[in-house]
Amino acid sequence: MSNALANGVAGAGGGIIAQIVTYPLQT
Repeated sequence: MSNALANGVAGAGGGIIAQIVTYPLQT
């Protein structure tokens, strides 16, 4: 349960960070 929760948080956080980092690079 704790592993699934950590995986979900890491996945969501990683996706948000990746989007924020790659957005200015695409412009």
